[in-house]
Amino acid sequence: MDGGYTAQTQAAEDFARELEKVLTVPIELADETLTSVDAEDLQRQQKTSGVGIDAVAAALYWNGT
Repeated sequence: MDGGYTAQTQAAEDFARELEKVLTVPIELADETLTSVDAEDLQRQQKTSGVGIDAVAAALYWNGT
């Protein structure tokens, strides 16, 4: 939670580098810390459910919310 590197961060970066070797599209990494918490808060506020938290979190992140 302090913004530092973890083993999972390193694994994701390693995987992205491997993908860059075989894909022709750019790979962009993003810090998704707490996006699921934001998504759960939004669903609670709007009294909605049925959409997966991960999908809502991704939409929030990519919309800059």
